[in-house]
Amino acid sequence: MTINSPCDTTRTEVFLRTIIENLPMMITVVEAGSGRFVLANKACEKAFGKKAKIIGNTLHDLLPKEKADSLAERDQAVIKQNRRIDFEYDHTYDDGSKMSLVATMIPISWGSDDERYLLCIHDDVTERRKAQDEIAYLAHYDYLTGLKNRGSFSKQLEESFLRYKDSGAFALIGIDLDNFKIINDSYGHPIGDHVLICVANRLKEIIDLPHHVARLGGDEFAVILNGIPSLERINSAIDQVVEAINQPIDVCARTLAVTASIGIAVAPQDAGNPAALLRNADIALYRAKNEGGNSRRLFNTEMLEKFNERVSMENDLRNAMINNELFLHYQPLVSLEDNRVTGFEALLRWNSPTRGIVSPVDFIPLAEETGLIGPIGAWVLKQACLDARSWPDYVRVAVNVSVVQFRKRSIFLDVAAALGASNLNPNRLELEITESIMLGDTAGTVETLQQLRNLGVKIAMDDFGTGYSSLAYLARFVFDRVKIDRAFVAGVVDKEDCSAIIRAITGLCASLQIPTTAEGVETSAQLERLRAEGCSSVQGYLFGRPAPVQSVHKFLERDPHPTIMQEKAVG
Repeated sequence: MTINSPCDTTRTEVFLRTIIENLPMMITVVEAGSGRFVLANKACEKAFGKKAKIIGNTLHDLLPKEKADSLAERDQAVIKQNRRIDFEYDHTYDDGSKMSLVATMIPISWGSDDERYLLCIHDDVTERRKAQDEIAYLAHYDYLTGLKNRGSFSKQLEESFLRYKDSGAFALIGIDLDNFKIINDSYGHPIGDHVLICVANRLKEIIDLPHHVARLGGDEFAVILNGIPSLERINSAIDQVVEAINQPIDVCARTLAVTASIGIAVAPQDAGNPAALLRNADIALYRAKNEGGNSRRLFNTEMLEKFNERVSMENDLRNAMINNELFLHYQPLVSLEDNRVTGFEALLRWNSPTRGIVSPVDFIPLAEETGLIGPIGAWVLKQACLDARSWPDYVRVAVNVSVVQFRKRSIFLDVAAALGASNLNPNRLELEITESIMLGDTAGTVETLQQLRNLGVKIAMDDFGTGYSSLAYLARFVFDRVKIDRAFVAGVVDKEDCSAIIRAITGLCASLQIPTTAEGVETSAQLERLRAEGCSSVQGYLFGRPAPVQSVHKFLERDPHPTIMQEKAVG
């Protein structure tokens, strides 16, 4: 800025003072000899008070003696050294508020050596410091519960290995809340978060140093029990954990019962490094959950062998999708009204180059647990519809749908894509679901079922009668078919209770105008009894075992059960 006249000089001074006065950082200038302030902008009012007269006074006029002595001594040291210094400090104001500041102090000579001043610039970095502290906190702690996070827990696990590698022992406890997803789905995530916080607080109360507790993610917690000499002591400690978790949780006028599955691995006997110990505790935890939950399991080598086999099968199953090792077989469904084949159930099969034919009982649950059932189920739907489009119009195809497909809400798009790719009439596709699909988010499930119904697709309830609330689901959604579980069919001839159950089911369904299909029919005696009890159709080895798609037309060309046809003709 060039100054050409006294008038310009005055304007410049006003301009510069206005800028300094409105800067957000505190700016002061102190006369070296007297220690009096000769300049202080508006931002300084917070430090010294709005009513304080700063200019013309010293630190001792404005602050308590002890604090003023300290600051004045620092100022004189800077002036004496005659060099700029930068530093951070925390300041507490008279109103109790706290601030983090970055200060720059610059000694200035003006004119003669006697005219020396100290320029001080104090920048408020409170919010920046808070953000940095929060980032540092999140690096080590779980934001929701305040427990150590997975990263910090891993470091503590490494420390335990170093401490006990030569002598002693410690245990790693994996904890997973049972059915936590149902709590989230039924009551909402805020209540789910409240449950997690309650569990975390209870664990904090009972887990003291030298032991450690952390939240590893989701509804999974972990505990390190350091220096526990015996399994008896470990179980005693776990008893306290279980008791704490099992206490009811009151939230929003509800009382929630919470249980947990627990996996235990002990070092150094079960593993020689942290990663292996975590894996082994997870394996034991997986076993506890698979056995129904609300239990504890101690790791052993047999679990590891089964785990490795599971991982191997999972990898093979992923490759099976890529290498076209999956295929469909079809089993006929026969109407008892005219003894004609009216449909086929698509049944998934896997021919592994290393394992041979793998039972669906072995690989379907694995596909559900790993999420592979999504792409596999979509492929089954598409392939079944493509196969069925060459069948007579009166023959439908039935496809089983997993509860996992419903939970991910992908089933509607999968069905629409399969129908679009095959151009199959939607009323020739029947989806078979089990009542487990109806558990949890019943309203959302019924809505999805209705959307499928609106496409024209038929909906059948499979394995009817085996659940505790099958009748209730019939009231919530009008199914197009009910399939009677094979467990009742197996005893229909010899066990009166099985006959009574089937009679009750067929009677109920007849009153609701819902056709019934009996599964697992293997003998003529069973068939005759099922006909007498009013079943609409049947399925089972008596009429044909599951066979490749090439066999479908052979099924359709031959009489499914000549004896029945002859008896009907004579009658």
